Parts: sequence; C-alpha cells; structure tokens
Amino acid sequence: MGKTGTIFIWASYEKRIISDLSESIPHLDLELNALLPRLNDLNAIIRKNYYHRNFNGSFSLKAVLPALVPDMDYAALEIQEGATASLEYLRFLNAKTPIGEKENIKSNLLAYCRLDTLAMVRIREVLLERVNKK
Repeated sequence: MGKTGTIFIWASYEKRIISDLSESIPHLDLELNALLPRLNDLNAIIRKNYYHRNFNGSFSLKAVLPALVPDMDYAALEIQEGATASLEYLRFLNAKTPIGEKENIKSNLLAYCRLDTLAMVRIREVLLERVNKK
C-alpha cells in the first residue's frame, strides 16, 4: 500500500476490516492504523454530490458502475457481488474444500476483486472528467 497517498474504498467495509485486523494482529497495529486516515470513501462522495437516473435508487458499486462506465459490469464473472465473495472465501478457507476447487475459488475471487478495484478507478476518472469540464 505504500506509506503515502489516498486509498479509495467503497463504503466502510474496508475501514472496519482494517480496524479489526489491527486488533487481531497486534504486531501490525501501527502499520494498519496508519492506513485509516488515508481512506477516502468514493461511495460517500457520490452520495453527497452526484446522482444518475440509471442508479435506479441504489448507490451500490454494481449500480453505479454501469451507469457511469457503460462498458464495464460484473456479468461475465462467476462472483458478481460481495455476499457471494464472502461465502466463497469461507469455502476457500475450509479444510474440506478440495485443492482444485480452492484454486478455482481463488481465481474467481481475484477476478472479482480486480474488477472492484478497476471499477473504482474508472468511476473516479469519469467524475474527474466531469468536474474538469465545468
């Protein structure tokens, strides 16, 4: 993560997880807590400053992304939303899950996380373009 720079998140989930990790892994407490002031919630920025009719009343990443970046969505992924990702992660951790299945789960989770990250980058770019046009 480096020592400087803004870290964009979507809602407060990541902030809670980092806080929980700092309590669970005391020897990383300083490093993890140093991340917290760098977090910037892109969801909160959009909720406060922007609405698109194609959000259809939702500010979820899955609703905002196709409205602002029409060439991106989650349709081609095996994992398409956070609840499924959480369940798949638990299956990945389960000792009874076969190795081959774990590799498939890992691949699907990485694809999902990759798209989540790229989605925030692209949404930020679209918003910056709109601000700079004004």
